[in-house]
Amino acid sequence: MIFREFDAKTGFSATLAEYLQLNDERRYFVHANKDLLRQKIYQIIAGYAEDDAADALISDPVFTQMIGKDALASQPSLSRFLNRFDSRSIDGVTADFLKSELRPGNVYTSNSVVDFVRPLITHYNEKFPWITPFLRADSGFAVVSDLYDLCEKESVSYVIRLKSNAKLQRLADELHPASAAKDMSESECYFEESEYQAKSWKKARKIIIKSVRPAGEIFFTHSFFVTNLGDVFSP
Repeated sequence: MIFREFDAKTGFSATLAEYLQLNDERRYFVHANKDLLRQKIYQIIAGYAEDDAADALISDPVFTQMIGKDALASQPSLSRFLNRFDSRSIDGVTADFLKSELRPGNVYTSNSVVDFVRPLITHYNEKFPWITPFLRADSGFAVVSDLYDLCEKESVSYVIRLKSNAKLQRLADELHPASAAKDMSESECYFEESEYQAKSWKKARKIIIKSVRPAGEIFFTHSFFVTNLGDVFSP
C-alpha cells in the first residue's frame, strides 16, 4: 500500500492516463489501459512479474484495493494489453533502443517477426562477428517456427517463453506433482530440462521448465521456455 500512497501523492496514475497512447480499437472493455499498466507495474513491484500471476491475484483484497477495482485483469487481458504496444526491439544488456515498427493495433505480436528481426541479426553478425547475438522473447513469438530456424541458421542464441498447454503441464506435473512439502514454511523452485515439439515446429527443441511452489502452497506453478543455450548457460 506504500507505493499506492506514493502513486497518489506524485500523480503517477494521472500521468499515465494523460500520456499513455496505444493502438486500441476496443469498443467495450472492463479494464482501461492505464489500469492494466498500473496493475502490471504493481505486480512487478510485489514480486509477481509473470503475467500468469494475475490469475491467482484476480480477487486479492490488497491488489484490488490498490487498483481500485472489484477484480484484477486476468493473464489473457494483460497479454492482449502488451500486444497493443507497437512492435519494438531493445538491447537486453545496454537497454539501447534498436528498432521499432508502427503497426495497426489488430496485428498479432508475431506477425512478420522474422522480417523485423533478420536485419538486426545481419547487422550484429556483420559489425560484431566475434559475439553471439542473444534473443529473448515472450510467448507471443513462440509459435513462429521460422524464427527458430533463423536463429539457428545465423548462430543466434535464444530463450523464448512458451504458453502453457495440456502437454507441457502434464510433463511438468510428472516432474513435480502436487504433494505436501516437507517444510510448508519454505518456498521451492526447481529448473528441469526436457524436449518438446509444438505442432508448428519442424523438430523437437530443448525446453526449460521452471516450477515454483510458494510457502504454504500444495501446487506448483510452472513456466516454460524454449532455448538453444548449452548446459553451461542453464539454470
